[in-house]
Amino acid sequence: MGKIKIELPKESFFVEIAGEEPTVAEELKIAELIGSKKQEVQAQSNVRRSEQGVDSAFDTETGVKSGSLRAVLSMAEKAEEEDAKLTELFGMSKGTDFLRDNRGRLALTPEGGKKVGVDLQKNTLIDEEGLSWYDLADLTSMGADIAGGIYGTVKGAALGTATMGPGFGTFVGGALGAGTGTAAAGAVEEAIEGLLGVSRQNASEITKDLALDFGVGAAGEVVIGGAIKIAAPFVRGLRGKRLEGEELKTIGMG
Repeated sequence: MGKIKIELPKESFFVEIAGEEPTVAEELKIAELIGSKKQEVQAQSNVRRSEQGVDSAFDTETGVKSGSLRAVLSMAEKAEEEDAKLTELFGMSKGTDFLRDNRGRLALTPEGGKKVGVDLQKNTLIDEEGLSWYDLADLTSMGADIAGGIYGTVKGAALGTATMGPGFGTFVGGALGAGTGTAAAGAVEEAIEGLLGVSRQNASEITKDLALDFGVGAAGEVVIGGAIKIAAPFVRGLRGKRLEGEELKTIGMG
């Protein structure tokens, strides 16, 4: 009677055999035992991933490397609009080309990947966990809002200065202009989605979103613009003041 030690990645154990070397029958049983051990480890791993909200049927790390797809989806306000954009703009079918994991996150199937020129080995979350360069495409929808906010700030500040005077008028006009510009950019985006037939928001939801855009734009200008105004005197102080007259003579330059 002998023993051999079986080494697995996370476990080791001894198996008894009849002689010094295992027979063919014993080797088959050992292989079967190792297979069952591996299945048990995999099952435990799947349970842990499921408890953590991770679906093992999905690739959560690779991401879909299509900047155009992610830029278009970044403008969706809700899951229904994501589905509509994939269906109407990319010719995909729900369930065949795209689906969602157990946490509601959007994923493409290998068939869906082919429609955007990406080779996928399994169902893959469009937005991978962690950071990648493609996350910049996810921020595309913010570009129009930022541009609208900046334009509105410039125009609003000029109007505020003309109507209420410099200082307070410039500040208030800039804030109101920033909010209006940001909301206007959002309204243009909603109009485009409506023309393309991919909007899934009703009038009330759109109105709330535009009101939020206005608030965010105005508040951003108040916070950033206010901070600049407060910091400006200190920055100028750090640069120092120009020396004149007696001060120049004192240091031998006058």
